Amino acid sequence: MSLINRFFRKQKEEQLENQAENQKKVAAKTLELVKKTKTVKTSPAKKAESKKKETVKIETKIEKKRMKADVYRVLVKPLITEKVSDMAVLGKYSFQIKPKANKIMVKKAISALYNVKVRDVRIINVVGKSVRYGRHTGKRSDWKKAIVTLAPGEKLEIYEGV
Repeated sequence: MSLINRFFRKQKEEQLENQAENQKKVAAKTLELVKKTKTVKTSPAKKAESKKKETVKIETKIEKKRMKADVYRVLVKPLITEKVSDMAVLGKYSFQIKPKANKIMVKKAISALYNVKVRDVRIINVVGKSVRYGRHTGKRSDWKKAIVTLAPGEKLEIYEGV
């Protein structure tokens, strides 16, 4: 056992040394880049304008990434059943959503993901069924279902290829 422990300790020490060397290399490269950059004199008004533009661009990119991430935190999957496919003619689509999601979150997620205008959202709490496996009983987990009504003329291409 002590031989194995020694081996693992050596491996950890080598990894830490490699990480420290890599950090030193990165720090040296950043210092070189900072030294190479030239300072340009600009008026304070131009500096303020450029900072505003940069912050706006960065914020919009971050918001887009957050929105994509939030969409997948809200929606689990689209529900594809006969009943739901019949409702699609009326402009209603059904999705399984996370249990903590609400109507506002679902509306924003659908409109962001599919680029459609959502008119109405209805949410149903589905209680999990009790199941038996031999003599053991259990319960399936509860989940939420959202029925989304789209604005007239809007359509989702969920059922393509099904």
